[in-house]
Amino acid sequence: MFIRTRDGLPVKSISDYGGEDEVIAPPGTALRCIRVQQRGSGFAYRPTVYLVAEDLVAEAEADSLRSGDEIDGRVLAGLDPNSEIV
Repeated sequence: MFIRTRDGLPVKSISDYGGEDEVIAPPGTALRCIRVQQRGSGFAYRPTVYLVAEDLVAEAEADSLRSGDEIDGRVLAGLDPNSEIV
């Protein structure tokens, strides 16, 4: 699962293991699913789900309207706009 949000507590700030890259999202965080990437098949099937905080979605949409550009899940997730969405 991939979550992009401004809120949250970095796990490494409360962990004995400094290399951890996870963030604890606060309860009630409004998230929007912008992409589901299929990974594997059969028993090993594990999709990657991309979630973005609603406030970031609103900002991206407002910026897009001002600039006249199209926006999609790749831009919202901070991914390469040329990457393929499955």
